[in-house]
Amino acid sequence: EARCYTHEGARQDTEFFLKHMPQIGRPMQSGLAHTEWLAEAEAQEFAFAEARFRGWKAGEAFILATPGHSPDSVAVYVPGSHALFTGDTTWYVSPNNQRGSVRLLLGSAANLRALAATERVSYLGHGHYPPVTGEKAVFDWLLGYEMKEKSLVSQIDKVIAGKERVTVEACLARLRQSSSPAVKEAFEINFPRLPSYIDVFLGVLLREKGWQRVDRAEGGAWVAPEA
Repeated sequence: EARCYTHEGARQDTEFFLKHMPQIGRPMQSGLAHTEWLAEAEAQEFAFAEARFRGWKAGEAFILATPGHSPDSVAVYVPGSHALFTGDTTWYVSPNNQRGSVRLLLGSAANLRALAATERVSYLGHGHYPPVTGEKAVFDWLLGYEMKEKSLVSQIDKVIAGKERVTVEACLARLRQSSSPAVKEAFEINFPRLPSYIDVFLGVLLREKGWQRVDRAEGGAWVAPEA
C-alpha cells in the first residue's frame, strides 16, 4: 500500500484547503487516508559526509527536512536508486510565500547539493519540471539553482545598500535594470502578478535582515534596522 509522508507542520495548510478551497481540497481527501504525519519530536540526525539533515526513515528512504520554501518542506532520498526528490524546495524563485525563509532555503540548497555529490545522485525529481538524470547533470542543476538564489540575494543587497527606507515598487524598478540572468529569469516567471514571486522574495529577505514594514500600499514600504 502506498503511503504519503507529510511533515506535521502541513496539517494547518491541509485543513485550510479542505475548508476554504474545495477545488484543491477534494483531491487531497483520498490521500489523507494514506498519510503518515511526521512529528518533529521524532526527527533524527542524518549525516552524508558534509550534508547534514534532520529527518525520518521510511523503509529504505530518508525523508529529509529542507526548510526554506516553507518551514515544513521535505525532500526524499532513496539511496538504492540514487534518487532524490526535492519537490518545491528547489523551485525558483523561492521562498514565494510569507512563511518561507531565504536563509533556511540557502542552507537547504547547499545541503542538497552536498548530498548529491557525496551520494552520487543520478536522478532528481523536482516540482513543476521534468526530472534531471545523470550524476553530473543533477549536481550541475542543484549548483545552478543555489547560485541563482544567491545571485538574487546579492542583487537585492546592492539595491538596498545605504538606504534607510525603500519601497517595493522602487526596488523592483531598480532590479529590472539589472543585467543579472538570475534577476531576469525571476521577472519572467510571473511578474507583474501582484504579488509576484519576486515581490514575496523581496519582502521575506527584508524581514530576515531586520527591516520593518511600515506601509502596505502599492507593494509596501520598509525601514532599515537601526545601526
